[in-house]
Amino acid sequence: MKLVIYPMCLECPFITYIGAREKEIRVWKKWTTIKAKLIQQNVFFLPYPCPEFMLKGWPRPPMSKDMYAKEGLGKIAENVVEFIVRVIKEMKPSKIILIGIAGSPTCAIFETTRGWGNLKRDLVENYLKAELSSRIKLKKELGKGFVKQRGRGILYEKLIEKLQALGITFSCFEVDKHKQNPFEDSKI
Repeated sequence: MKLVIYPMCLECPFITYIGAREKEIRVWKKWTTIKAKLIQQNVFFLPYPCPEFMLKGWPRPPMSKDMYAKEGLGKIAENVVEFIVRVIKEMKPSKIILIGIAGSPTCAIFETTRGWGNLKRDLVENYLKAELSSRIKLKKELGKGFVKQRGRGILYEKLIEKLQALGITFSCFEVDKHKQNPFEDSKI
């Protein structure tokens, strides 16, 4: 049995920090098509709870790996990792595929976001009260100072370390929501 482990935002694009923009909807549609085909092949799926949502709710301002680490996301991520590892141990899949999100401070596998941003209180308050179109505009101001950097997000850093320590093999794939076909490099 194959087990695909992935972030909840692929299943529910409304849970992303900003909400369901066009690219999140495009990714969701593509994912549901891929998932439907995989179900026919007896593939099982484990969408894990969103640690960012659990910590900050919705909507939440754009934050980097550094900022979430300072806010204590690591503890929530550890709880989610324990859940994932327990499912793996109980299901005993023959193949595990981890899907991450490029640039995510939490769910990146190869490229995350670092830096300190521009979270001035008035900007954040406006962002949290704003409708989606205004949040999209404010996001650029709040995200000043962020940089994309090779490395894992908080959750995948912990999950991959744990799987390796247990000798559990897996393969990885990272979705790039900015690409027209975000799953083009997928080997699922």
